[in-house]
Amino acid sequence: APTLGTYKVVIISGSSWDPACTSEDEVEVAETTCSTPEFGDDISLCQGKSVNLDANVVLELGESLKWYKDDIEINGANTSTYTADAFGTYKVEVTIDNCLRSDEIIVSDGGAQTLLVEASNSGKFCSTSATTEVTLNVTGGDGEYKFYDVPTEGEALSTGASFIVNSDLVEDGETKTFYVQEPSGPPVTVGVTEPFTVGGWANLSTNQNWNNYRIVLNTLDKVTLESVDLVFYQNHVSHTLVVTVYEYGTQNVVETKTLELNGDDISYDSGSVFPLNKIQLDLELPKGNYEISFIGSTFTFHIVQSGIDYSDVKFSSEGIVEIKGVNQPGSWNYPETNPSHLGAYNWVFKSGSSGACGRASVDVTADCGVSTNFKEVIADAIIVYPNPASDFVNINLGNINAKNSSIELYNSIGQMVKTQNISLVSGNVTQLETTDIDGGLYFIKIIAEGNIYATSLVITK
Repeated sequence: APTLGTYKVVIISGSSWDPACTSEDEVEVAETTCSTPEFGDDISLCQGKSVNLDANVVLELGESLKWYKDDIEINGANTSTYTADAFGTYKVEVTIDNCLRSDEIIVSDGGAQTLLVEASNSGKFCSTSATTEVTLNVTGGDGEYKFYDVPTEGEALSTGASFIVNSDLVEDGETKTFYVQEPSGPPVTVGVTEPFTVGGWANLSTNQNWNNYRIVLNTLDKVTLESVDLVFYQNHVSHTLVVTVYEYGTQNVVETKTLELNGDDISYDSGSVFPLNKIQLDLELPKGNYEISFIGSTFTFHIVQSGIDYSDVKFSSEGIVEIKGVNQPGSWNYPETNPSHLGAYNWVFKSGSSGACGRASVDVTADCGVSTNFKEVIADAIIVYPNPASDFVNINLGNINAKNSSIELYNSIGQMVKTQNISLVSGNVTQLETTDIDGGLYFIKIIAEGNIYATSLVITK
């Protein structure tokens, strides 16, 4: 049956004008429906990281789900989420009976994390030891950073080349992640905002010199080129976009990015309508002078040959970027620019950089070897003598109830070197043997009554 509806079959016995008997039956052909997955926008993935892909679908009774990467089924992946750690095109198919619904998402190469955060003392400190704080030092950038305790958004804890973490930020027994990025400003949009409806077309799949149009721009700070809107003509079956950044006036490649776009998400010129396609790029560029080429892309781009005034304020943003025009390496006056326009609109830049890799991170632990279930650390509530000690030390517990209590001895870097249950010598005084303990600065802790009582001790040998 080619269409939906009710179909009936009639069987006639005898002549049609005088049938001896007839028999008939009918069947209804209805549309089979199933759940529809939906990924949303394509994303970039930082090298060495993973990302959780969510098909945003709840399976109904009888439905099944399969995941594919680059059209190859992923064995064992049959839930609505999947953790991807490689670049490629991911697809989900939901099926039941004769119904199939699918969606795709492209996970592109977002580059590598450029910032490295190192924490002193292996990221560990203890508020009652000699190491009462950890210093975070950052390399890989320009030396000025913002420090956060959240992976995205949030208010910066500090700005500078380094950051100190102590008990004000991390409670005893807690591990906390801190994040770093170079300062960035709000996104700015430059260039023409609405597509031109006049002009011609240029196939950029191969370099034929005449079609080698490059957009010339100057970045006035370190920036991230987040996205650009492009106008395409529909005459290609593949959907590869190649973006190459050159040093101005040279063939030196600064960076190149190849994106496999989802053909179902692309809108094309219809003769009178020139729809814009937002392309996420996430290209990080240092301050400099560049040319951007789309040669190698399997698309035909809209081109306006002349009449563009690049001195207009819409082509620049103070202190961030300025688009200077278009040049052609095969022309007699290269690298001088001309007033042409290659179909690229709404260039979105952000000063600073975080890109697909986001903020760099490091863990810091406040480790004094005790549980966080204790109420508080109470200093100077106990007396130790002799201090300095050599072979033993007496501990006067004062008014502390020593029942079911214990002693812990820590070195200057917060490592516990000895522990024992409390046994009274006389009155409320107990003794700890230190014969086998190396000389140095130590901290004694009494764990009693749900509290921690602490004081320092010097051992000499």
